[in-house]
Order: sequence, then structure tokens, then C-alpha cells
Amino acid sequence: GNEPNSYAHHFNYTLTPEQQASDFEKLHKILQQKGFHSSKLIGPSTTGRGPTALSYFSRFLKEQPPIDFAAYHHYTLNGHIATVNDFLNPSSFYAYGNESKIWTKTATNFKSSPFISEGALAYGGGAKNISDRFVSSFLWADKLAMSALTGIRAFCRETAFGGAYALLNSKMHPTPSYWVSFYFRQFFSGHILSMQTVNKSDAFNRIYNFCSKDNK
Repeated sequence: GNEPNSYAHHFNYTLTPEQQASDFEKLHKILQQKGFHSSKLIGPSTTGRGPTALSYFSRFLKEQPPIDFAAYHHYTLNGHIATVNDFLNPSSFYAYGNESKIWTKTATNFKSSPFISEGALAYGGGAKNISDRFVSSFLWADKLAMSALTGIRAFCRETAFGGAYALLNSKMHPTPSYWVSFYFRQFFSGHILSMQTVNKSDAFNRIYNFCSKDNK
């Protein structure tokens, strides 16, 4: 299911992480019986960034369900109130990195690979006239780079079409975030090198060191 830790809020129904893990066991058996041996299972696809969401994620993984990736959703900002300054504020850049390290550590502690099954820069459809503009490119590029640095195996962008956070606008033209995603995919080989900057006092200085494809 999608965002099971929010069922109580949206549907007045509580699905515990233990129950969801048990359901994954049943689903895995059904897939095996039906011949879908190569099908991938990801979960629990939780929503939220706080301790309650992390607890649900951790309790689910503790049950050792038959999943291929430990998935969760991540949005850095609230699209209803986010401003241009929020998209450029160093605290927005550092927030994802700090949280990603915690969630990755939680996943790897249970021998799972972290996977963001839904995410963008701002939830609620994105920030109107900001998420789809050039100013959002910096935070999005940093989020992709930080995902690689902290061991996120895949990042599913929300969304291809619809809302201010879409990669394609209402005329089906690519947004700046589309081109950031495209060129990141084109040039990034999958290997990122650890590095440190000399001047750590400059909060606006974000540097990553990647290996290019085909060693070019």
C-alpha cells in the first residue's frame, strides 16, 4: 500500500508495520506461485520525515519481510507555504542530507537497500511558480547528488505530469528539473567519491565528486 503510516489519518484505519510485513510475505508467496519469480517488491513506502515515520519504517524492516528495497517518501519543503528563499536556504540543502543518512543507516542495519519510491522538493503538488522554475534546479541537483552520496539506490521523482513539481509542464515541455534529471542520468556513472572542502564555513558551497560514464 501507499503511505501506510498515514492510514489512520486519512481512512481512520490503522495498519501496523508488523501487519504490513506479514502481508508482504503473503504477496511474495502469491507471486512465486504465479511464476513472477523476477518481480521486485519494495516497501513500506512511508510518508513523513519525523520520528514516528522512522519508527514505522524501522519496525517494518525488523520483521524481515521479503522485499528487494526498503522504500520511503521524501519531500524537503511544504509546497503550500515554501518561498524562493526556502529553495535557496542552506538549511534546506542540509536537511535532506542529514535525514538521508539516518534513514539509510536504518535500512542497512536490517540488511536492506534504501529506495525513495516517491519524492520531490516540495509536497502538496509542489510550490507554484517555484518548483517548475530554474531557481529550484540547485536544490534538486543537490538532492540527487546527496542521494548518491548517502547510498540511496533509486529516486522516483514525483511526478512526470501534473502539479507544479512535474517534470513536464501543462504544454508537455520539459521543466528545469527535467533537464537536471536528464543530465545527471547521462553523466553520472553510479560511483561517487568521498571528499572534503577546505572552507567549511561557506554554507552555500556544495561540492560533489563523481566518476563519469566510460571514464570520460
